[in-house]
Order: sequence, then structure tokens, then C-alpha cells
Amino acid sequence: MTKIRTAIIPAAGRGTRMRPATDAVAKELLPVGGRPAIDWVLDEAVSADIDHIVVVTSPAKPELAWYLDSAADRLSDLGAKLDVATQLAPRGLADAVECGWRCAAGEAVAVLLPDELILAGPELLVSMLAHYDRELRSVIALMRVEPSVIGSYGCARAAARSPIGTIAVAGLVEKPSPTAAPSDLAVTGRYILAPEVFNDVCAISPDLSGERQLTSALDAAAHRAPLVGIEVLPCDRRADVGNWSGWLAANDGLFAEPNRRQQLVPVPVA
Repeated sequence: MTKIRTAIIPAAGRGTRMRPATDAVAKELLPVGGRPAIDWVLDEAVSADIDHIVVVTSPAKPELAWYLDSAADRLSDLGAKLDVATQLAPRGLADAVECGWRCAAGEAVAVLLPDELILAGPELLVSMLAHYDRELRSVIALMRVEPSVIGSYGCARAAARSPIGTIAVAGLVEKPSPTAAPSDLAVTGRYILAPEVFNDVCAISPDLSGERQLTSALDAAAHRAPLVGIEVLPCDRRADVGNWSGWLAANDGLFAEPNRRQQLVPVPVA
């Protein structure tokens, strides 16, 4: 079995959708269910038996670096090492992944976006890792969305569904219009990238907005051999906490659970 040791967490973005709050605190530190959002992703990686985590951050987020200092001690106690890589300017997801991947010694890596949480636990990531072990091809998480919102995502050109329930992905399109979208399958924030994709990531040039898109690198890889798509199901409890409506919905759902309601009951003062 091929063991994927390293997970990259890109966390250098500006959080523009959540300003002005994110002018004061990194969006990865905004609380979800009473804990920093990035905490969920760190625990997801460790629970999936990943023992090396690389967080890609920005010099403009010193408070995130301070938090990661303390998180490193906690992860060390759990048998995982945490490294921090720096993306000097927000040049897109492919650029952030390249920064983090240089800490992985040429190995395959998992990429976990910290503003897309999988609240049900590590099962989706564990399944993706198992499919990579079986097929040694890059694996991406996909979810079905309404045509009206597909333009907010990368979109998969699905070739076929396999007998074991995966989806062969023949290509990807970044933020297509509803009329031009090749499917209703949107790329979500979980990826397993095979070593050869590193060359595709490094080769990507900036788009018109000045960003280097990971979707473009994966599209190039998919033209050589189909990627493996895993569908995110409602039971995975995906939450987009990179915008206020998604952040509020995630917190509302979590604090509606009985065990979390108890956390909000004030402790009597003697």
C-alpha cells in the first residue's frame, strides 16, 4: 500500500468575502462550533493517519502563525509534524499548492482547503486515500450543484461512472457559465495529487486575474489519464465556511446538536 504522508492546507488567502472581519483576524481562525475553522481540518488529516501537515500561510496573517505554533505541539503529541510554508503574495491555489508541495520530497500529497469543512469526520478523506492506493491516480472530491451556481466552482467533465462508484474525470473547466458547463459536478476542497501532477502545477501560468489555477493543472493531468472522482454525499456534511451565509449555517447546525448546546450553558458562579 502506498502511504500518503503529507497534507497541504492552503491558508494564505485574503478572505475578501468575509471582510471587514478578516481584516482583523484570519478567516481560518473564525470559530466554527466553538473552535477555529482550521482546527477541523487539522484533526481531519490526523484522523486519516496523515503524519505531516504543511500549512501555507501569508506574512499578512501573523495571528495564524501564532496559532499554528501552539497547534504544532498538540499535533506532535498525536504523532504528526506541522510545517509552515509562506506564499508571499496571493497568486492562486496552484501557487499555494506548489509552495507547500516543496516540503513533501516529491511524494503524492493530499490538499485540504480550510474554508470547506467536512463536519462528519475523516471518512471522505480516508476513502479518497484508499482509492489512490488502489489506482495510483489523482483523486478529487465532487459534489452535484444547481446550474445557477456552477460558475462559482471548477466543473468536472465526467467520462463515465465505474463499477465501484467512482467517476472518471476527463477534464476540468474553471468557473464555467451554466450554459457552457460540461456537467453539474463541482470540484470541492479535497484532492489527492499524484507526484507527476507537481510538474503540471509548476507549469501553470497566471490567468487574467493574476492567479494560477489548480483546476488548470488538473485539467492538463486529466488529458493524460482520467482522474478519479469521489462524490461528496449529504452524510459527509460539507460546509463552505468561507462566506458568511455558509459560516452561519455551519454554526447553527453544530450548536443545534445536544452535546454542543450544553457547551453554551453558563457555568453558575458560587
